[in-house]
Amino acid sequence: MLARPRLRCRHAASLAAAALLAGLALPATGEPAAGADAVTIDSCRYPDDAAAQALWQPMGGSPPAQVVADAGGNVLRLRCRFAGTDIPRASWDRSGTFDLSAGRAIRLRLHCADPAPVTHFNLYFQSGDGWYTTTFFPEKEGWNTIRIEKPSMDTEGQPGGWDNVRTIRVSAWRGAPADTEFLLGGLELTGLLGGETLVVVVRADSVAASRPDEHASVSRYSAAVVRMLDEAGVGCAVASDLGLGAGALRGARLVVLPYNPSLPDGSLDTLVRYMESGGRLLACYGMPERLRPLAGIEGGPFVRPPAAGGFATMATGPALLPGAPPVVGQNSWNIIEPKPVDGR
Repeated sequence: MLARPRLRCRHAASLAAAALLAGLALPATGEPAAGADAVTIDSCRYPDDAAAQALWQPMGGSPPAQVVADAGGNVLRLRCRFAGTDIPRASWDRSGTFDLSAGRAIRLRLHCADPAPVTHFNLYFQSGDGWYTTTFFPEKEGWNTIRIEKPSMDTEGQPGGWDNVRTIRVSAWRGAPADTEFLLGGLELTGLLGGETLVVVVRADSVAASRPDEHASVSRYSAAVVRMLDEAGVGCAVASDLGLGAGALRGARLVVLPYNPSLPDGSLDTLVRYMESGGRLLACYGMPERLRPLAGIEGGPFVRPPAAGGFATMATGPALLPGAPPVVGQNSWNIIEPKPVDGR
C-alpha cells in the first residue's frame, strides 16, 4: 500500500494491471447484464409536445420543450432564446428516480445545427444535496454521440451517490445574443458490469463531498485507474462509494480502491461481504481497517525514504506477480509499510 502517489503512480498501477490480466481473462461470474452495452435513461422519443413538457421543465426564460420528427422517429427539441434576452443559459430539468450506479459512463445523442451562440453545454445529475456535472460541446455537424465518463465529472455541493439521482438537467450557456436550438436523441447508461467488464472502480465521492480539498485527488486517481485498465484491455465499471450496494459488485472479478482515504459504513459492509465471498481487492494509498484481516494485511509504519529517490522503483519477480515487469518506476516520497497477518 503506497502513500498518495505522484502522477507517476500510473507505473505502479500498470504493474498491478499487468499482473491481473491473466486472472481476469476468465468468464465473469454472477449475472451480467445479458450482454447489453447500455440501458436507456430517457429515449427522448415522446409522441407529442405535451408528453415532452410533462417531464422536461424549462428554467426561467427558457421555452417549453417540443418534439420534432427525425429519421428514426421523434426527438426532443430544445430552443435557446438568447436574442433580446439577458438569460445566462437555456436549461431544462427532467425529474424522476434514476439508479445510475451500475454503469461507468453516460452517453447522449445531440444535434445542434448552429452551435455558435453557445459557449458550452452542461449535463447535470442531482443527488443528495448536490450535483454531478460536466461540460461538453458537439465536435461535428449533424448528430453527435457524446460519451461522458463518470469518474471525470465534477461535483457541486454534496451529491448523494449515483443510485438515487432525482433530476437530470441539460444547459446551453450563452455565448452570443442570437437564437439557436438543439435536439436530444436519447440518454443512456453505458459501461455496464458483465460480459467483458470484469472490474469495478470505486470512486470516493463521500470524500470529495466532505473534504473539498481532496476533490481533485479523487477525480485524478479514479480517472487514471480507469484509463490504465482501458489501456490494458480490462473492461471496468465505476461505482460511487455513496450507496454502494451489493448489486454494483455482482459479477465483479476485482474491486479497485484508487484513492479512498475513508469509506462510508454501508459501503464497507458491502466490501466485507464481497471479500468474504471470495472477491479480490486492489487498494492504493491505504486500506480501511475492517478490510485488512480479510486481505491478510496488517497496517505498518509510515516510512520516509532516507534520501530523495529512495522509493523510486518497485522490484518483483515471477513468483510474486506472474506477468508483471521485473521493475517499474514509482517515485513516492513516503510509503506505508504493510505486513502480512500471521499465518497468511
